[in-house]
This record gives sequence, structure tokens and C-alpha cells, in this order.
Amino acid sequence: MSRLVQFGVGLTAMLASNLARGAEELPSAAQVLEKVEATAGSEEARREMRSLRMSGHLDVEGSPEITFVEKWMGKRARMDIDAGAHGTQTQGTDGTRSWSTDPALGVTVKDGPDQAAVQRFYAFQKRTPWKQIYTSARTTGREEIGGREHLRLEMMADEGDPDIWYVDADQFVVSRVEVMFPNPAGGPLPMRFDFRDWKPVEGLLFPHQRILEIGTVAMTYQYTKIELNPELREDEVAPTAEVAKAMKEGGTNPRVAGAGKCQIQTVAQQHVASVRTRARADELSKTLAMVLPEVLGHLNANGIVPTGPPFTRFHKFDGDYVELEAGIPVKDAIPSGERVKSSTLPGGKVATTWHHGSYHTLASTYDLLKQWMEGEDYEARGGQWEIYWTDPGIEPNPSNWKTQVLWPVKE
Repeated sequence: MSRLVQFGVGLTAMLASNLARGAEELPSAAQVLEKVEATAGSEEARREMRSLRMSGHLDVEGSPEITFVEKWMGKRARMDIDAGAHGTQTQGTDGTRSWSTDPALGVTVKDGPDQAAVQRFYAFQKRTPWKQIYTSARTTGREEIGGREHLRLEMMADEGDPDIWYVDADQFVVSRVEVMFPNPAGGPLPMRFDFRDWKPVEGLLFPHQRILEIGTVAMTYQYTKIELNPELREDEVAPTAEVAKAMKEGGTNPRVAGAGKCQIQTVAQQHVASVRTRARADELSKTLAMVLPEVLGHLNANGIVPTGPPFTRFHKFDGDYVELEAGIPVKDAIPSGERVKSSTLPGGKVATTWHHGSYHTLASTYDLLKQWMEGEDYEARGGQWEIYWTDPGIEPNPSNWKTQVLWPVKE
């Protein structure tokens, strides 16, 4: 037998042996989670936890100093994020619904299966025993994270996709959670949370650093203070007034509609910061990749908070070239820069529809809207524009991108 054949047989035998040993040595989820529960800390401290407050600062590359406070009272939870002049955000749950607010996207409210993962994550954050969150679990493999061996667990619940836990095989703390959260722009949004720097607080173990990754965006939550059973007021965990209003009026952000449904809407005039330029039609993506960061940089430098997602308006088509305006909505007129100017998107009646998918197929949606306008005897007035409700840096799958198309029409 040649050395090559001998090596092949030996390698096959070794792999088979390792696979059998791995399957044999893979502990059950119940065994792993029993150790996780024991590591988490005192059962008495968990039973007696009536409220919880965790605060610190949030580090996001290219952003100013951001602080946050997370508060729990029973099944209710709320996080307030303060970015100073760049605005505030809130996230939370009242036990049956979850919500978020954003200067650009407005208010989003979710209920039922759409937000089940949010409630599970809040429960995990406050050290709730796993059997109170999930219906079952199973160990599916081993994986190395940060140079340490971890056990991969699928955590099943009554609603939504399974959450994935990665448990340190020696320390039995949860180092990573992968979960599908509701996207404010519609559909699911995969998120990954890494938990580090576990330390005891009054008998319970808490991570003092949490790293959230959404697509290519990473945010680091650094906890500087964790308080068990602080005195909290009801309003500290309640939805904000604007969220309460949205809940009362039926629920959720109405901005993301179905693809291909054309209709007439009346919109208000909108202040914007924008750059007007001329570009080749086949180089639009390249042009926008330079212009939009330039506009955002000008807003950041002047402490101006965006009030909506970015847009592109098309003023004139000239053969292979297009005269366009790309920018970001703002509350009021802004101080102009070298190229970034204060401008407006027109108010009044617009024909509008939604495009779901890659930007490369937007032309078909424009054709659809144009044919609908002609069929309904609407005449265009001025250039059309498109609003990008999905950030490709957060949602890399083009099939999940949502773009609104608006075309001004005469009264």
C-alpha cells in the first residue's frame, strides 16, 4: 500500500473517530443550561429582583458621545439612548408589544410573533431562568469564539425563529446570542450580541460589555453602573407619549407599504441638506456612495440631526447623464457648505409606490408608476425622487431592501 493510500485511510479513520467522539461527548442542552443557571448566581437574588437599572455609554464609530439607560420593572422594559444634539431614541416592551423610536424612522410598534424575540431578549438581559423564556433547547455543535471553545444551542420558543446561544464550555456563561429582531422598515433583521466582562452584582452575574452587530455596523455598550431593585417610577418604563399615541391609533409605522401598490398622497414640504450634481446614469451608485456620506458629514459637523432616511431626486435626464440631487431630510434650513446646500422637497400631491429589492431594478417600478399615472390622468410636475428606507450596511440582502418612489403631480 502506498504512503498516499495509507495516509488517506489513516485520515479517514481519524476523522470518523473524532466525529464519533464529538457526537458522543456533546452534552445535552439541559446539562449545559443547568450549569449556566448555576453560574448566573443566587436563585434567591433572581426571585427577589423587582426592578433593574443598567447605564453606561455607547460607542459607535463616527458618532458623538452617546449615553444609555436600561430599566426593567416586571415584564416591562425601556431603554433610552441620548446622542445629545444628534437626537434621542427609545426602545422597550410593555409585556405584550415592543416599540422603538428613531429621529429618522419615527415610531415603530410590533406585536405578536414579530416582536417575540424582543421580549425574550429583554428577559435574558435581566437574568430570567431560561425555562421561563423558551419551550425547549438542543445542543447542535461546538464553535471557537475568541480563542475559547463554545457550545452552540438552539433555543426554541412558541413564536418566531429559534435564538442561538453560544455558551463558554469552561465558564458556562453565554458569550453570544444570535436573534432575528423586527426591522422598522419591515421584515426580520438578523442581530448578533456578544457579551463580555462578566462580573457579579449583588449575587448575580452580569456582562459589563455588550457588542451589537447588525450587518456591517457594530455598537459597543459599556456598562458603568448596574443596580438591582432601584426605586423606579411607572413612567420610567412606560412607552413615551408618541409611542402611546401610535399604539392607540393602531400600531405601527405606516411608512412601509406593499410593493407595486400605486396611490396619491399629500405630503408636506420637507427641508433637506443636499448636493446637486450631474452624473452618468450608469454610475449612480458610485456617485451616491460619495455624495451621501458628504452630506452626513456636514450635518455631523454642524450638530444637525437628520429627520428621515436619505433620498435622491432626479431633475433632468440628458442622454447618458442625469442631473440629480441627493441628501438627507432635516428639521429646518441649514447653513450651507462648499457643496452641501439647504434645499426642499416639494409639498402637495404625489403619486407614490414602493419598490422591494435591488436598486438595479428600480426602473421597472418607475415604469409601473408612470403607467398608473397615465391611466389615472395624472400629469407630472417636476422631478421624481426615491427614499431609501433600508440601510444596505445593516441589511446586506438586496431582496429585503425597501425604497419609496414619489412623483409630484398637478392638482
